[in-house]
Amino acid sequence: MNIKTKISLQFTGLVTLLLATFSIYVYLFSSEFREEDYYRRLDARARSIVKVFLVSDSSQNLLIKPTRLNFLNTFTEEVLRIYNSNNESVFIKDSIKFKADISFIDKVRQSGKYEVHNGLRQTVGIYFTDETGTPFVAVASAIDVYGYKKITHLKQVLLFGFCFSVISVFGLGWFFASQALKPVIKITNTAENISGENINLRIQEGKSHDELARLTKTINKLLDRLEYSIENHKSFVANASHEMKTPLAVIKSELQVCLMNSRTEQEYIKTLTSTLDEINNITRLITNLLLLSQATYETSKIPFRTIPFDELIYDVTKSFKDRYPERKIEFKISSHNEEDDLFNINGNAELLSKACMNVLDNAAKYSPVDQPVTIEMNPDRESMKLSIIDSGMGIEEDEITKILEPFYRSAKTRYIPGHGVGLALVNTVVKLHKGKLIIKSIPKRGSVVTISLPRNGEI
Repeated sequence: MNIKTKISLQFTGLVTLLLATFSIYVYLFSSEFREEDYYRRLDARARSIVKVFLVSDSSQNLLIKPTRLNFLNTFTEEVLRIYNSNNESVFIKDSIKFKADISFIDKVRQSGKYEVHNGLRQTVGIYFTDETGTPFVAVASAIDVYGYKKITHLKQVLLFGFCFSVISVFGLGWFFASQALKPVIKITNTAENISGENINLRIQEGKSHDELARLTKTINKLLDRLEYSIENHKSFVANASHEMKTPLAVIKSELQVCLMNSRTEQEYIKTLTSTLDEINNITRLITNLLLLSQATYETSKIPFRTIPFDELIYDVTKSFKDRYPERKIEFKISSHNEEDDLFNINGNAELLSKACMNVLDNAAKYSPVDQPVTIEMNPDRESMKLSIIDSGMGIEEDEITKILEPFYRSAKTRYIPGHGVGLALVNTVVKLHKGKLIIKSIPKRGSVVTISLPRNGEI
């Protein structure tokens, strides 16, 4: 069942319940009012014959003939009688043959007034005495044909009105539900036409500020993120393919040249060494790409645990010395607090090691060999700050944000081996740990890269 039908049925059901309750209440109230009103009229009729009876009796006249007692309005099958203490009729004005029930007359004597409803006929009895104290019972009985006709007509009107209203309400509910859901249909149709080829399509938001407008804006923002992810993925694949193609082409050409003629042992060693360097280059690129992909798209699978950050930096420094044995490293620790857990942070050791290694690797590649690389650690109770300082060529201010994008390389550093993935990975890892990456640089004087990590950081 679609939403439009569901809304129409729910709205119709609610209105039907209200209409049914109202119609039943009106019908029952009208029926009760008709019955009570007719009892009042019969009571007035009975009191009228009592008055006539008492006047004729007090004037010591003969009993007035009932035929001389006329009313402006006559009731259907009307019966007017007065009974004495022996249950004998002393006054009769009947339009039909009628015999009062003795139990009814007794109840009138007991209660002073009694009303009874037998089928369509209504009867009222009144107890009274004359001047001498003689008890009598006056009875007025008739059928309210006109009243019943009005109630029957009212029932027909209510039933017709109920059915017509239910049908009309369902139709109107369907119409208004269709109007209300038009934007949803437009959203659905537009969304169905969006694919990877035309991810730039957006749903028209309009000028309203209702819930559907908010939904449209939310979907458009989602599409913006999807488009950004898809474009990044395409760019990532294209750049990764290009970066991997270059060293593979170098390996291929060197091997082809090597196989063209017989070579000396030294020439073979030189070729194999060059090939091994290119393979290592590809391996580092693939490692960086895999870690970048994991830190970007598979964050839920990355385990966090408590890490002694000083030991992690010691291991990273050792690997750095193995790769760059000619490089000199200077350590500075700003904190003199001797707490054992001051260097502990919550994070992923593999990603943090790779991020720190990438920063050190850049410091080594872009600064003179005779200049030391300085590592400063500044731990406190809230965060761990690691600063890596070099005396290299520096970075132009307008390029500081660009170098954090995957595969971006400055024009003045293209002659230096690299792929433009290192700092992008560093930035992603730091964000994953809810930290901050701060780069300060002065062209031709060097750079300071600071990684600030919260000690309780988690995904």
